Amino acid sequence: MPVDETLTVTQFKTLWQTNPEQFQTLWFNPIDYYLYYLRGFGGIENQQLTLGRVNFERDFPPTFILDFRLASRPYALSNIFAGAGRKQFAVVSGQTNSNSQWDLRHCWVALESSSAAAIVMADLVQTVNDPATGNPPIITQPVDRNDPSATGLNAMCLPTTAATEFSTLSHTEWNLGITGAASTTNPPPPLTWVDLVSLTASLWDPYGKRIRMTRANTTQSEGIAVMIDVNAATTIKAYVIMIITQQVNP
Repeated sequence: MPVDETLTVTQFKTLWQTNPEQFQTLWFNPIDYYLYYLRGFGGIENQQLTLGRVNFERDFPPTFILDFRLASRPYALSNIFAGAGRKQFAVVSGQTNSNSQWDLRHCWVALESSSAAAIVMADLVQTVNDPATGNPPIITQPVDRNDPSATGLNAMCLPTTAATEFSTLSHTEWNLGITGAASTTNPPPPLTWVDLVSLTASLWDPYGKRIRMTRANTTQSEGIAVMIDVNAATTIKAYVIMIITQQVNP
């Protein structure tokens, strides 16, 4: 059915709350699953009617993907550890006084290699004090191409100055020897990805689907980082992918 306008659920709720008198009638079409309406503008003598519908195609907030990897080949994030210690491989944080709340839906980590025998930990941590520069900064890509770009958010790999760790939310461990040369097996084995959110999300969400990453309108930057922790000198190569969602003025 041709219409004059199509509203999202959020747009419809806003109009219904602010100008309910505009909606003359509403009906639901079970064939195409749209809510249709007639909306009137102007006075009684010059009223104009608009036929519209509400798009229920998506019932989740704007969603973004952050693919933490280098800008050129080989893409794996690489860091040299002179001895036992920990370093940030990926960090994302909200800017101060932003009107957006950000939730972390997934955080996948894959370890590609270790140049020496070591126990390697990947920690998912809350952070404060947003780092200024990274190698490289990461562009936050909307999953739905119709969504606007993310604002009020900073993301980067291998930050020059690490964000301050606040608390550890979850972790995973690899107990490795030297990982050696590339596999000659056909088909080659893929990397094994671990979702650190699934291990701890129930702390925030009873359904275990998200972690509160940043609050809206805070006076300090808040965020999430993946720390790699090793017990011996080694070079670690790894990847991180995060899925985050945005709520404006929650």
